Amino acid sequence: MDTITPASAPPEKPKRPWGWIVFGLTILLLVAAWLSGDWARRRGWTDYSSLSSRYVSALLMDSQDNIWVGTHTGLSVMTSGGEWSAYYSFSKSNFGLADNWIEALAVDSQGRLWVATRKGLSVLGITNNWFTYNTVNSPLFDNSATVLLVDRQNNIWVGTNKGLNVHTASGRWSNYAAGKSAVPAGVESLAIDEEGNVLVGTSKGLIASTPAGYFRKISNVDKVQVLTIDRQGNIWVGTNKGLVMLTPDGKRHIFTSGSSGLASNNVRSLAIDSQGSVWAGTSNGLSVLHSNGSWATYTRANSGLAGNDVEALLVDRQDRLWVGSSRGLNRFEVGASAPPGLIYFLGLLRSATIIALIVEVGAAVYRARKRRSERKRARRAALQPAARPQAAAQAQVPREAQAAYERGIQLLAEGAREAAVAHLMFTFRAGTPELRQQAMAELEKLGEVEIL
Repeated sequence: MDTITPASAPPEKPKRPWGWIVFGLTILLLVAAWLSGDWARRRGWTDYSSLSSRYVSALLMDSQDNIWVGTHTGLSVMTSGGEWSAYYSFSKSNFGLADNWIEALAVDSQGRLWVATRKGLSVLGITNNWFTYNTVNSPLFDNSATVLLVDRQNNIWVGTNKGLNVHTASGRWSNYAAGKSAVPAGVESLAIDEEGNVLVGTSKGLIASTPAGYFRKISNVDKVQVLTIDRQGNIWVGTNKGLVMLTPDGKRHIFTSGSSGLASNNVRSLAIDSQGSVWAGTSNGLSVLHSNGSWATYTRANSGLAGNDVEALLVDRQDRLWVGSSRGLNRFEVGASAPPGLIYFLGLLRSATIIALIVEVGAAVYRARKRRSERKRARRAALQPAARPQAAAQAQVPREAQAAYERGIQLLAEGAREAAVAHLMFTFRAGTPELRQQAMAELEKLGEVEIL
């Protein structure tokens, strides 16, 4: 019988590592997008972490350009050298602060530093000696002062939850108790206008002092948390319901998170830079209203801002913005930040690259599993005899059966019965229907039908 050898397999094409090349390029693109996005996000921002506490509650620049930072665990200062060359952490244990929890800061014309704490009003003299005013040794209504202001006569205004105290330049006190004067309870903010009048923001409205020493109500805006006044005489009022602008002609403009670009209605700090932009620190980020009417918001996600809960703002003489939050202190070079569009684009690029990387990793895993499966099948095939092609086998079997039948008849003629029966039996099992009938007839003659 003829034998058929399996056809030799075509030579396998060399595999090019395109998958790994694409994977490597995707990794490089992701790293580039990540680094460029981080650079753009932090451009213009400087972070300061060497403070007595990361929770910054008050900021002040004195006449020597020193930056004083009040926190919840003490007081830090940056000297006027231009960079943070030294930190002096004043604490209750080794200095004269009444308490480490600082609420407000002020400096008078004599260079004395006034520090409002939760347990009294501490004063650092020009000879570095400390003195503390409290409800025992002074007319202070409450040891926990909330806000401080120095007016043009060098009087120290002290706001508390129980009223307003004024320490005059001569060392005397003027006192306006809540419920017994025109000053309501809950004094939260103080500001001074161009005429020297002091504005007092309270939980029940906004009042202003008069040259005669009286107070008049100028707005019923309640829940006043912070005040500032711009060059045009507009009064900016931060509340827990949004930002309010009161114009000199009596008009009121309200900005909320729903009607403007304000990050949150809870406005806790305000500052105005040399360009007239109004900066609003909120509980959900730092927003700025530019003089052209456009808004921008900075958060931890899109900038170098340390924390979204912005408690204190300060614009220094170099027009740099200092930002104190519950997570630390930043200095922002106004105008040096990357355009928001670039930050947004880089963010999209990073997201798209991450998606492409995930897809590529999935494809690489699929290709690896497929190659492993193909290798297993190849090993199994190598261990088995080579199979004849199906079409050739189908054509070969009838020919072999015909040859076996002819050989069986020849063997019968030669008297080789057993060999003839074997050939006829093969013909019966593998032949065509016609050959099977012929083989059956011969086997019946030989009496071999019973073994089928």
